Amino acid sequence: MNEYFLYLLHLDIIAKKMKIRLERHLHWYIQLFVAVFMFQLLVSLNFCSAKVLKFHSVYVHQPDPKKTVTYKIITATSNTWGYDIYINGVLSVHQVSRPAVPGNLGFGSSADAEKVAKLIVNKIKHNQMPPTISVDEMKKLKVL
Repeated sequence: MNEYFLYLLHLDIIAKKMKIRLERHLHWYIQLFVAVFMFQLLVSLNFCSAKVLKFHSVYVHQPDPKKTVTYKIITATSNTWGYDIYINGVLSVHQVSRPAVPGNLGFGSSADAEKVAKLIVNKIKHNQMPPTISVDEMKKLKVL
């Protein structure tokens, strides 16, 4: 009987030591779990965004037949030209300076402003919003 009691006492001491070790390392285990969880979340979000980017890269913009887009060539400061873009009769773009180019000067001629306005109208009709224009596009239109 005495040996049985000593055996139970020994098991109790071992259990208490294990509990102390577990409590001592519990904080570390929680940090490890949170770090692994955050890593998996980050990887899954990157994977999802990669799918979306790939989807958008093959998306073809279709024209909207219900949308009426018109333009008007306007005069700007220092004898330069700009344009206004109207969507369904409402002013949407008021451009008095050359887009994609630093500075506040407009286009040198009304023909140059009209070329860019037509491109912007085409982008809006094909649902490319916002209808941005790049320096390369300006060079292709020969307005720079």
